[in-house]
Amino acid sequence: RLIRYEQRYGFRVAPETLTLIPAALSGIDLLSAQRLRHELDLVLEEEHASAMLQRMDELDILPAVHPALGWDDLTHSRFLNAKTIMPEFEQHSSGHRLGWGLWLMGASVTDIMGIEKRLHFESHLRDAILSAAQLYADRQALVGKRPSQVVARLADIPVPAIHLVALASPPGALRQVLCDYLSKWRHIKPVTDGEALKSLGLTPGPGFQVLLKRLREGWLDGEVKTAAEEKALLVRLLAERPAEKRG
Repeated sequence: RLIRYEQRYGFRVAPETLTLIPAALSGIDLLSAQRLRHELDLVLEEEHASAMLQRMDELDILPAVHPALGWDDLTHSRFLNAKTIMPEFEQHSSGHRLGWGLWLMGASVTDIMGIEKRLHFESHLRDAILSAAQLYADRQALVGKRPSQVVARLADIPVPAIHLVALASPPGALRQVLCDYLSKWRHIKPVTDGEALKSLGLTPGPGFQVLLKRLREGWLDGEVKTAAEEKALLVRLLAERPAEKRG
């Protein structure tokens, strides 16, 4: 709390006060998970959250909470990148949730679970951090891929986790891909649906999803731009398939 006030109001803690911190660090082990998490939540909602966390790391406060909690230039850059998209994120109603994701997405699953064991995150926050960490570790694999490939890769990743990685990414190809997915690509669906396929006399089954997926890929990758072009693609796909049982 002292560091939070120091960074908020722009003063420096007196050297004689700083000398008291090392002896007090062992007392952190006596604090409950709820108390620690609440204090860090408050930090993450501050305008100068990144400066506060860096200062606490310099004073060995973060490792005293958990050895895997730390601060480095890459973590700092994620907070700076987030501000270029969402300048108010640290004053956002869920600023601490965004902050935890930005802070921990660079950690390993083992470290995240260790931190969670100490701080007892809500399950949805823990899951968002883990999913964001998974995507963040493999983020560059999305660059240069077709929209349909990006959609396939992100289909099973929760939207909040994708949003976190987009916030953390610097301006450039990766951020654009993630923003395009969030704002456009994930909403694109073909005009044709299962009922339309049944009306053509096709028997419901796994083949429906194959056809619908292929039609969606056509829209995503620019192969299809109108309903008429979608219909032409469907006719071509049906002609290429083995004979279907007709109802």
